[in-house]
Amino acid sequence: MDASLCSDTGAIAFTSRQKSALIRLHALHCKYEKAVTLYANTGMTLKAIARECNVSEGGLSQHLRFYHKDVLTQKRQQRKTAKDKIQKTQGELSGNGHKHEPLSETDLKYSEALSMYKDTALTLKEIAAKTGVSESGFRSYLHKWHKELVLDRLGIDGDISDDTDLRSVRLRIKTVAAKYEKAIESLRLNPRPVTGVARDFGLHPEVFRNYLYKHEPELVKRRMRTK
Repeated sequence: MDASLCSDTGAIAFTSRQKSALIRLHALHCKYEKAVTLYANTGMTLKAIARECNVSEGGLSQHLRFYHKDVLTQKRQQRKTAKDKIQKTQGELSGNGHKHEPLSETDLKYSEALSMYKDTALTLKEIAAKTGVSESGFRSYLHKWHKELVLDRLGIDGDISDDTDLRSVRLRIKTVAAKYEKAIESLRLNPRPVTGVARDFGLHPEVFRNYLYKHEPELVKRRMRTK
């Protein structure tokens, strides 16, 4: 070790220039500390983090490359994993390093239509006409970002894969509806115990009861009021 860097006791004695460099380095790490933590632990983009922490995007990128190569390696691995994953989950990191989620302006555009889809029985065409959005655009938005609502409208329980043909699912649901149609009409015209109706039409009582609770809630409420 250079003797000029040591005191008589053997401890390192930094020169004024070295002290200044260390102080600048410490200030640099303090400046980007929060930004590095956000980059390592969230799915925020560099641009969003830079805006949040009031630092330049270029400066943050350079700081990460110089002093936090481990964080960059971790992020690359996350992106690779996300890219290899066939079915992406909303909010997770995607292969391009961005969160897999709709743009805020897209959510805002369809917010009124989405509320109607959730809370009314209006068709997509009717909702689009009332809210002034494109029917095809709203359908695409629903299927990409709110498939659980689409499945709920179709009466489908549980998860289905992204490549499931919903047209065939609709066909199966129409078949199920036709199966219960006469029994429901009979119950509506002649209120009586569900088990008796199920027996009359050769249906399983519990399955028929569950179908009524899910697809004919008003009929169930009327029956409960007349008991």
